[in-house]
Amino acid sequence: MMLLVLILVAWLIWRLAEDNAARVSGGHRRARTWPWESPTCPRCGAAVREDFKVCPSCGFELRRDCPSCGRPVQPGWTYCPHCSTKLSDVPSKPDIP
Repeated sequence: MMLLVLILVAWLIWRLAEDNAARVSGGHRRARTWPWESPTCPRCGAAVREDFKVCPSCGFELRRDCPSCGRPVQPGWTYCPHCSTKLSDVPSKPDIP
């Protein structure tokens, strides 16, 4: 019984440290949420879903796909970690007025 308590305490400490590291890293890694929390937009705090590419409230880019391999990449990445495409060279969609 004592072993189970120690394992639970160690897991909680690890989880809190991991969440804190993700929040402090400048947004390069999105913090995982607790099961009872819903994800929020880092810019405006609006509730978003995991499959959203942009925040429906403020338009902040939550994630995007690599134009070469189609796998998800995070905003701010220079290279795709899956196919090594340089993402900054890829033309972005033009703003439509």
